[in-house]
Amino acid sequence: MRQKLSEKYRPTTLDEVFGQPPVTLLKALARDPYECCIMLDGPPGCGKTAAACALAHDLGCVDRMSGLYEVTASSFSADEARKMLRETLRMRPLCGAGWKVLVLEELEFLSPTTINFLKPAFDKNLPPHTIVVATSNDTSRLGETFLERFKPFRTFHAGKSFAVAAQQRLLAIWLSEGQSPERLPSGWQTWGWCGERFSMRIALGMMQDHLTVMEAIG
Repeated sequence: MRQKLSEKYRPTTLDEVFGQPPVTLLKALARDPYECCIMLDGPPGCGKTAAACALAHDLGCVDRMSGLYEVTASSFSADEARKMLRETLRMRPLCGAGWKVLVLEELEFLSPTTINFLKPAFDKNLPPHTIVVATSNDTSRLGETFLERFKPFRTFHAGKSFAVAAQQRLLAIWLSEGQSPERLPSGWQTWGWCGERFSMRIALGMMQDHLTVMEAIG
C-alpha cells in the first residue's frame, strides 16, 4: 500500500514548515529553549501538529527514547496526566539533547477532571527541561483560567496566503513523486479548499487519490 503523502512529507524541522508566521517564534524557542507551555491554535489541516513535532525534532526529540511524547487530549485521563507529569517527564531521555516535548493534540477535548489536574501542574510544577505544545481547533471550548497557563496563542491560519505557500509545496511533492508539471490536472489548485478554509491534509489526500487513479489506468 502506498504510504500516505501526509506522512511521507511531514516536516521534520521547522525550516520545512511553510506559510505560518508563528513559525518564526517557534524557531526562536528552538534556538534558546526554556520550560514553558505554548498553544498552537487554528483550523484543521493548517500544520499545527506538524509544527509542534518539527519543534520537538529541532530540540533533538524525535521519539519517546529521545523525549517526544504525543498524546490525543480526548484519551488523556487525569491518571495518565499525573503519571506523565510526575514520573515520565521527570526522567532524562535515553538519547537526544535532554529536552522533552509533550504534544497535546486537540486540547479542547480534555476532560474537566484532567483540566483540573493540569492547571496547577502547568502553572508551577512543569518538569525540568520540558516544553508542552498544545494544539486546538477551537479554544473557545476551554476556560480562560486554563488558557492562561499557556504562552499567548500562536494562531495558525488557513486562508489564501497559506494556500499559496501550500500549493508551492504541493507542486514540489508532485515532482518528488516522479510526475511532470504537464500531468497536473487542470483543477489541482482547488485541492484542499473547504469553503473559505484551506487544508493541506485534504489537498494531499486529493493528490494521492489522483495518483492512484493515474496508476490504475497506466
